[in-house]
Amino acid sequence: MRELLGTPSALTLLAVVLLFKVGDAFANKLFTPFMMDVGFSKTEIAVIVKALFTASSLVGSVLGGILMVRLGLLRSMLAFGVLQAVSNLLYCALALAGKNWLIMVAAVTIEHLAAAMGGIALVALIMALCDVRYSAFQYALLSVLALLRVIVSGTRQAGLPITAAGMSTT
Repeated sequence: MRELLGTPSALTLLAVVLLFKVGDAFANKLFTPFMMDVGFSKTEIAVIVKALFTASSLVGSVLGGILMVRLGLLRSMLAFGVLQAVSNLLYCALALAGKNWLIMVAAVTIEHLAAAMGGIALVALIMALCDVRYSAFQYALLSVLALLRVIVSGTRQAGLPITAAGMSTT
């Protein structure tokens, strides 16, 4: 613990780990109600959106890893963080347009692509912060800190179970 917190920038880096993607954790709680309010049924959300989520998350993870090697960790975190924030503007367009399949597909795909890229950068940051001598302890500690954003956001919707990723199963 002393090794992890011993640097002058330790608190800043811990804050980045805790707060990176915290907005997405809070917004996740509102995803299904928003989609239903726009006009999509639970079945459409379950079949289409969840398939898009899975595919774009896999592609985003691979793309994030490739880009991170080329850009470096710091530039990747900044670029992926900005991409995540900008991707949410597509939901504004969806809210204005109403039930529109093209905008919905674009919003969900780009958001989850960017989220996966950001997740890869966050894992790389956590790994970079760990000292090789204490890597298991430090990685576990930082991972729990990163997951606190999901717990604090209260992503559990009334009566709905939460998956291992902290997302409601609806």
